[in-house]
Amino acid sequence: KITYFATRGRAELARLVLAAAGEEWVEETVDAESLVELKESGKLAFGQVPLYEDDDISLVQSMTIARYLARKHGLYGDLVQGAIADMLIDGYTDFMNKVIPNIYPAPNWAEVRRLKAEVGPVVAKQFESILAQNNGGEGYAAGDYFSFADIVLFSATESLIVGLGFTTPEDSPLLHAHYQRTAEQENLAAYLTSTKRYPGRRLDIPVE
Repeated sequence: KITYFATRGRAELARLVLAAAGEEWVEETVDAESLVELKESGKLAFGQVPLYEDDDISLVQSMTIARYLARKHGLYGDLVQGAIADMLIDGYTDFMNKVIPNIYPAPNWAEVRRLKAEVGPVVAKQFESILAQNNGGEGYAAGDYFSFADIVLFSATESLIVGLGFTTPEDSPLLHAHYQRTAEQENLAAYLTSTKRYPGRRLDIPVE
């Protein structure tokens, strides 16, 4: 069970892993009021959602949850694939930690515009460089079969191109092509086109 707000947000990577693994899960949504009650219950080790629960464990921290699920369902791959997935997920986290505080709870549009102009293109190129090291970027993110690294890169690309608009398919062709290939993975494709997935939101950055 995943407990989170009725949005993609920080729970979406865990959902993508579960979907790719062909697993079913239950969603329990919270709002500001019920989050207070959940905190008081003692279930949230650090006072934050998402919360993931199964028969074996109760976890918070979004990336810990995603890593746990990838290992549990055999998606982490071999040692090298797992290391590349970890590198991608840490780089993605570093990037989002720069962006999110400038959007929520109140946007700092001047800083968002700076991040789009100066940071977004650099991060996109860094991800493309990692992708290009494996089969010239024409296959998987790591190794020769689908793994957690592909799901992480898919999520990062979706944020960069679709959600934030910090790069474009034309400026990041390897990332975009990988994004499209990953979206065709059978189990993942079923989730991406289903009503179970919350609608995405594109950041509308006002013109200066």
